[in-house]
Amino acid sequence: MRNSNKPELLGSLRILERKKYIEERLVKKINENTLILNRIINNICNSILSTKNVIKIIRLVKTLKGILFYIHFSYPLKNKVQNPLKNTSFLNKNINLIKLSTEELAKNSKMIQNFRLRFKKESSFTDILNDKIHTYKAISLPIKNYYYSLMKAIDCFSILIIIAETGAGKTTQIPKYLFSLGYSKLGTIGITQPRRIATINVAKRVCMEMQASMGNEIGYSVRFEDVCSVNTRLKFMTDGIMIKEVLTNPTLNNYSIIMLDEAHERTLYTDILFCILKDLIHYRKDLKLLISSATINYKHFSKYFYRAPLFQIPGRLYRVEIYYSKESEPDYVDSVVSTIFQIHLKRSVGDILAFLTGQDDIELTKEIILGRMSSFNYKENEFTIFPLYSSLGFDAQNKVFKKTKHSRKIVLATNIAETSITINGIRYVIDSGLCKLKYYNSMTKFESLIVKPISKASCWQRSGRAGRTSDGKCFRLYTINTYKYILEPIQIPEIQRANIDNFILVLKCLGINNIINFQLMDNPSIESIILSLEQLYLLGALSEKGILTKIGRCMNEFPLKVNLSKMLMTSEIFKCSEEIAILSSILSTEDKIINFPKNNIAELNNTLKKFNLLPKSDMIVYINIFKEWVKSTFSHDWAKDNFINVKCLVKSRYIFEQLINIMEKINIKLITNSSLNDNQGLVKCIISGLYMNSAIIRRINIFKIYSNSQIVIVHPTSCISGHITDWIIFYELIYTNKEYINVNTEIQPEWLLELAPLFYKKSIY
Repeated sequence: MRNSNKPELLGSLRILERKKYIEERLVKKINENTLILNRIINNICNSILSTKNVIKIIRLVKTLKGILFYIHFSYPLKNKVQNPLKNTSFLNKNINLIKLSTEELAKNSKMIQNFRLRFKKESSFTDILNDKIHTYKAISLPIKNYYYSLMKAIDCFSILIIIAETGAGKTTQIPKYLFSLGYSKLGTIGITQPRRIATINVAKRVCMEMQASMGNEIGYSVRFEDVCSVNTRLKFMTDGIMIKEVLTNPTLNNYSIIMLDEAHERTLYTDILFCILKDLIHYRKDLKLLISSATINYKHFSKYFYRAPLFQIPGRLYRVEIYYSKESEPDYVDSVVSTIFQIHLKRSVGDILAFLTGQDDIELTKEIILGRMSSFNYKENEFTIFPLYSSLGFDAQNKVFKKTKHSRKIVLATNIAETSITINGIRYVIDSGLCKLKYYNSMTKFESLIVKPISKASCWQRSGRAGRTSDGKCFRLYTINTYKYILEPIQIPEIQRANIDNFILVLKCLGINNIINFQLMDNPSIESIILSLEQLYLLGALSEKGILTKIGRCMNEFPLKVNLSKMLMTSEIFKCSEEIAILSSILSTEDKIINFPKNNIAELNNTLKKFNLLPKSDMIVYINIFKEWVKSTFSHDWAKDNFINVKCLVKSRYIFEQLINIMEKINIKLITNSSLNDNQGLVKCIISGLYMNSAIIRRINIFKIYSNSQIVIVHPTSCISGHITDWIIFYELIYTNKEYINVNTEIQPEWLLELAPLFYKKSIY
């Protein structure tokens, strides 16, 4: 029924409104059919058309023929827009060609080419369909030879598994192909990566090749950093960020296609995405899912994803020669250093990438290299050494990708350099065969980083770093028999070896309550699930019946471990929310805030005394250091004079600002602890999140963990070292040749009973 309140338009005004309405419908129709035109019409000689596609083309030609009439004759021929094909001779000729092409594609390629030419000649609407033409930088990569068949496969299947060798171009080129074909018109194209550094660098690479501006059509989003806008149509993100989007938008209706890159890494969040997107494909028939990797167990993945087909891209851009050690190396750090100098002496050109286990070994290796350089009278500019590990600041990480003048670049990296990043100039890779992985011990109920042999899949990922920009060589510091008979084909998925508290909390927030029977690609042990459910219940995230509480939902808003999130949730009660936000920021960097000089320990101890108030606590020291740095107006000189790691402080400041925004969002007031000498409320707040990490003294520097009776040693760098106190709370349990506890705080046993009565009994006295 017509709205009587609306004035009726007459004469020319009504005609203009009608014309505007038709134009809007035409624009909408053009946008809807852009993808089909670009994919089928412009590339018809490379397409195998099904009956369904033929019908689509018939409808498309009808619509576009009408648009052509409308544009040429304007409004007076509006009837021809609505019923355009009174004369169908042009249409019938071309439909016959299309149908013929489905049956005899190879024989009739010339006829199809004629069709394309006539279609282009008679249809002058090509410019209308492409409101913006992108010129991409031409790159000769193996994937380029499979462009048409790959795009056809993506069009035909809702789920597609893509395996391409390292250096084939899948990570950077597939997003560009999807964008150029118009998938971005139907919704955002999402690409996930397991690691932050890979996400940022891939986004920047694609942005450069497409000659676009970062943050506009192309953007990236990682933890604590979002470089996207409302105009972003090609979005690179970590898998954790994708999970956050699922929580706020369960149907992901703003996405047209999602690509899970480096799927072989099998992080906790990647496994959740596998399960969510597998089910979502049934609900959203228009959504497409691509699962890509260079090394993947295809049969295992295909079985899980409804027998999804495989698209394989063989061939790598450059050749890589593999060399094995004749015998096992007892000291892998010394072997890495020796191999670096042998390469430098024998090979004239090319940079070196060495894979080590962690930050400590990287710093030790750098120290040894510099020491040998001075001993053997090498020039200072012969080597430029770059460390690369996850807790390193992004600016420092980014230096790895810059060219060095007149010197050989040596990159000392952890396994974060295995996938999705290209360091130009690398010709030699030194593979130690080792890495650090998170393992959760259900007996001790603690997670730790343990040095383990890598998998065969990781071996090939590492060797592939040498063949990205030229032919290369990979020196494996283990025997060929070790590779054949000891290394596993793939690494154990993180879900079966790591702490899954955050994983369970995310599933609960997604409304999944039957965790034990939840069908994942690989399920964690029932024991691990039960321990995590118990932990979340004790933290208040779950009710007695296992239902998500309001506290649990708010805890999931923070991109932190569940114990740090719990501390933030209770910080307002103890009137120390600012201090806890500072502490959580520093601990989240997973970096050392204090630089411990080898030859100046006495001066360091004197400097730290001013930060160390009662009760004795490394955590309070960290908070006071941050506050003093703020008072110094973020001075780098102040940090250097006080033996403080300014990179850690800079990262902490950025994280702190992000946490404050989240706290405001969930209505946690920012309150500062007003008393400098009374930190009882602050320590109680720390206990609320770390109550399970308590230990009782056995003798000086020797403690017994309450929950599992494990004997541990106070780390020498802790302010508790040498101090006699009955009870402490710790944050880190470090496994080396001994078991150390670090980041410790002195506590009173009655506080444990007060804050965790379900976990502790009166027997603690």
